Amino acid sequence: MSTFRNFKMVDYVVYGRGSFNQLDDILKPQRKDDLPIIFLVDHFFEGKELVNRVPVRGNDKIIFVDVTYEPKTTYVDSLADGLKDEFGMVSGVIGIGGGSTMDLAKAVSLMMNNPGSSADYQGWDLVKHPGVYKAGIPTLSGTGAEVSRTTVLTGPTRKLGVMNHLEDYYPEGVAEFKRMVQKNGIEIPQGICKDLSEDQFDTMINVSMGMKPLWENALGKDWEKIMTREKLRELFGKL
Repeated sequence: MSTFRNFKMVDYVVYGRGSFNQLDDILKPQRKDDLPIIFLVDHFFEGKELVNRVPVRGNDKIIFVDVTYEPKTTYVDSLADGLKDEFGMVSGVIGIGGGSTMDLAKAVSLMMNNPGSSADYQGWDLVKHPGVYKAGIPTLSGTGAEVSRTTVLTGPTRKLGVMNHLEDYYPEGVAEFKRMVQKNGIEIPQGICKDLSEDQFDTMINVSMGMKPLWENALGKDWEKIMTREKLRELFGKL
């Protein structure tokens, strides 16, 4: 008998004929005052008809990005710094193209809200703050970048994924987790676990280890070998 597992993806997926035509309506609720939405578009489409269908409004900007090679951290930093200099902040970053274009958009989104270089965040759960709104629009099949939490970047010393902030992708799950923790008498001040006392930290870990159906569904029957108390402590310490 086969065993099937659920793998949590992004909360909002639109697909099928005519999906691109819904983009304007999808972006409307994400717009913040006069802050623009930035469209990072694969340079292959420069001068092509697709660009005319991008719902540019107000101060929105289309940037054609060179994805001949996989995105580099220096390229991400250059784009993010340029947007900060020009606009201060943006409402969102949309990637239109293949996997590299969407990875680039995800990384730029993160760097709009996080200090330093994107190279600082290559690894597991190093991102401190959620990025600005982001969306991936694949123009070819099979990348998976539009629904994954990872963005792969080539850095000065290594090629490694950046794990997008958990709350960006699983806001409902994070909110539910916080509710469960608070039910057990723990308050998370603005979600910063480093402010918890040692007793609160232990209680938080105990509550998490008791969520067996969640872990088993996500990681399989051997989840306790993967998600140990020590691993949880390490992860919570980065929230």
